[in-house]
Amino acid sequence: MTPPGRPGDSFERLRGDQTSGAEELAAAAAEAASAALRFGWSRERVLAELELVRDAHPEMIPLANLLAAAPGMDPGDFRDAAAAMREAGAAAAAAAADLLSGAEVVATLSRSSTVLRAVEMARPERLIVLISEPGGEGRAAASAAADMGISVDLIPDSCAGHFASEVDVGLVGADAVLRDGSLVNKAGTSVLAAALRRLGRPLYSATSLWKVDVLGLWPGVREVGWDPGGVPPGVGTRAVLFDVTPSQHVGAYATERGVLDPGDVLGEARSSLPLPVRG
Repeated sequence: MTPPGRPGDSFERLRGDQTSGAEELAAAAAEAASAALRFGWSRERVLAELELVRDAHPEMIPLANLLAAAPGMDPGDFRDAAAAMREAGAAAAAAAADLLSGAEVVATLSRSSTVLRAVEMARPERLIVLISEPGGEGRAAASAAADMGISVDLIPDSCAGHFASEVDVGLVGADAVLRDGSLVNKAGTSVLAAALRRLGRPLYSATSLWKVDVLGLWPGVREVGWDPGGVPPGVGTRAVLFDVTPSQHVGAYATERGVLDPGDVLGEARSSLPLPVRG
C-alpha cells in the first residue's frame, strides 16, 4: 500500500520494478490507485500515473487491462480488482499443480510466483530452472524453490535442448496470452517449448485470465539494452526480455477457470473478467 502522505511513491516503485511478475505489478498498481484516490488525488492524475506504469512495462497485459477498466473505477473497485487478481493467481497455481501431478522432473524459467506456488503444492522430485538471461530471473526462482526443500538444477538457457530429455513437464508463467492463444513470456520460453515438443513432452503455462490480451493491446516484442560484459570492441549486442511461443506449442493454460486449451482462453477471458475489459 502507498505510505500515508506520499501517494506517488508506489507508482514510482512500480515503474522501476524489474523483478515482479505481471499480475503482481497490476495488483499493486490497483492498490496504489485506490490509495491515491482516497488520499485526494484527481482521477485524471491517477489515470496518468497508471499509464506511466503501463508504459514502463508495455508487454505486461494485466496493466493494460487495468488501465482500460480504470476510468469507471472508484477506490473500492480498485481494491476489489487487486483482490481478484491475487485470487485468480492462487486458483491458477492450484490448477497448475494438478497438471504437475506425477511429474518427477519439471522445467521452468524466469521467476513466476504462480509457478512457484504450483511447484510448492506439487512437490516434484527435481526442478530444472533456466537462468533466463538477459534478466537472470531464474536465479531467484531457483533460490525460492531450494528454500522449499526441492532439489534444483540451474542451467544456462543455451542448454535447454540438452536437458529437455530429463524433463517430464515444463511449466512457465505468462506476461500475456495473445488472442490466438500464443504465449508471451520471458525470452527462452519458445526454445524450451520447442525442445519439449520435439520429445513429445508438454509445456504448460500457469496464468490468470487477467493476462489475456482481450483488447488487442499487446505492443509486440521490443529490444532492450544488454551488457553481458567482455564484449570485444566493435561488436554490438542485442537482446529481448520476452518472446512469443506459438499456441500449438502450449499444451494448456492453467487458469482460475481450470485447465484450458489455448483456443478457448480468449472466450473465457471475455466472459469472466469482472471488469469492463471485454473487447
